[in-house]
Amino acid sequence: PPQPRHPSPVNWNTLKIWCAGNKPAALFTGGFLLSVLALGYLNWSAWDQYSTVIGEFSSKSAKLRSLYQAKPYPSKENLKKLEEIAAHDRGDLELLRKELQRFHIPSFGNFEQTKPQDRPQQFQDALRSQVTKITSSSATAGSTLPAHFYLGMEQYENKLPGSEEVTMLSKQLTVLSWISEELVSHKGLIISEFSRPVPEGSTKKDAVAQKKDANPSKKQGAAPTEAKNGATPPYESVGTIRITFRCPQSVFRDLINGIASAPYFLVIESLQVQNSAKEPPRRTTSAQSPQASEQSAPTLSRRLPIVVGKEVLNVSLRIRILDFGEAPPQARTAK
Repeated sequence: PPQPRHPSPVNWNTLKIWCAGNKPAALFTGGFLLSVLALGYLNWSAWDQYSTVIGEFSSKSAKLRSLYQAKPYPSKENLKKLEEIAAHDRGDLELLRKELQRFHIPSFGNFEQTKPQDRPQQFQDALRSQVTKITSSSATAGSTLPAHFYLGMEQYENKLPGSEEVTMLSKQLTVLSWISEELVSHKGLIISEFSRPVPEGSTKKDAVAQKKDANPSKKQGAAPTEAKNGATPPYESVGTIRITFRCPQSVFRDLINGIASAPYFLVIESLQVQNSAKEPPRRTTSAQSPQASEQSAPTLSRRLPIVVGKEVLNVSLRIRILDFGEAPPQARTAK
């Protein structure tokens, strides 16, 4: 019987000869094999990504089913925790509000105790008295005030304010007096501007009020309601002050530290400092022998020019005054 034939091993030399004699067929066969390998790799990677996505979908679906089967939020435990956190935060806010109440600005001269019709005249008298006092203090200390200094309230020198303005103006007078006394107490300080910028809206309101007073026969409209912009802030803006002065660097440092530790809440909105000396002082000392330098060391240390700490500065300040009074009605009723 015939013996079974076994497959003979690949003869690479014969394959090379065949490829050399049949180049188009060899190239087509090689390209076909490479395409099969590339498609196999792409199929394997796509299947792997498909398996990963299927696994993530299954896990998220199981989590969603467990959420549907769980108790709906908020639960009693979560609500209790939320109430405890809210109560703790309200307590912290109340402590902060009480701490900020120490920055409450009292009215100058206790105008609340006088009759409303007497308050404008009393405010004008107090303003004149303070201007005279600060001018005298400035002359004694050796500081210089600007011309026509009137604590930034020149419009009330010969004109009485309205009864409804006295409360706010008296708070401003309290802070303006304190700041001006701090300024004039430093010798050599030259103040070129001490003004109280008035917002444009207030001047328009004053003009409208004057027109209404001149035509009392016209019907008065309803008082405008305040815009509801959330909760009422715990402070009230009393006004701003613009101060421009010239002083040594040490005096400027003391003034800034004094404003930071003031008994009132003062916010420095803008600060511009310019050195009056554009160039540092030149070193005029010449080299000496060691023996001479040892003998005159104390003298030379006193003669050496100090570059930092002796300059004269031109300073421009804009300060906002905030008043922290009693808690607003919304905060008191929200307890």
